[in-house]
Amino acid sequence: FLGYGSLIKVKIGDNTEIIGDKAFYDCKNISTLDLGHGKLKTIGHSAFAGCYSIPTNPLNQESQKSLESIGNSAFGWCTGMSGTLTLGNANENKLSKIGDYAFANCLSLSGKLKIYGVNGLDLSGSGTFADCNGLNSVEIFNDSIKTIGNGIFNGCSKIENIRLPKTITNIGANAFSNCTSLTQINIPQQTIAIGTEAFSGCSSLKAIHINDKIETIGDSAFENCYSLASKITFPTTVKSIGS
Repeated sequence: FLGYGSLIKVKIGDNTEIIGDKAFYDCKNISTLDLGHGKLKTIGHSAFAGCYSIPTNPLNQESQKSLESIGNSAFGWCTGMSGTLTLGNANENKLSKIGDYAFANCLSLSGKLKIYGVNGLDLSGSGTFADCNGLNSVEIFNDSIKTIGNGIFNGCSKIENIRLPKTITNIGANAFSNCTSLTQINIPQQTIAIGTEAFSGCSSLKAIHINDKIETIGDSAFENCYSLASKITFPTTVKSIGS
């Protein structure tokens, strides 16, 4: 159905397990989307990318019961998709992978983003939630995640609060750059590396709490963070601070 402009309503069958790559890519007029009731395992790359008329988030708890993977750009540029977004479930989880740019430029998503997922959930993809300008808070409840991907929340200008798991060892380049409403961040206790421009342009950032295991801070990691306190203490574990 790639680019099929006459398609308005999509209801995925309750026994469907896979939605393939680009299955509904650029179907700009889809205004109703039902992902079924719990058998869906895989949403392919760019499956609904560019479907900017989808009015509400279709990923409810019922449709996610068996969901294991959300592909690259699966819902990217679905600019009209509104409501809050919870990925995974506090009690029952199968979600193990959220791809690059999976929800990038979903401008109408709002409120708190919650992420659960299985032990070992992969959040290392690039730009997964980039430019989701309606999100105001992020909570990641999965204490097995090791890496926060490059640019994962880049340009999310309304995010004020972020809860990161204690297990994070690496924060990717540009991970939170231009999150202009972010006021403080606690670097998790196990983090050893903060990537290039990870927090650049966070102009409201007033406080950053750096743990005593950090070894590497990338180039321009805190560039243009104009509101930061005049004194920042770096632990003795730091081996490299970029330009």
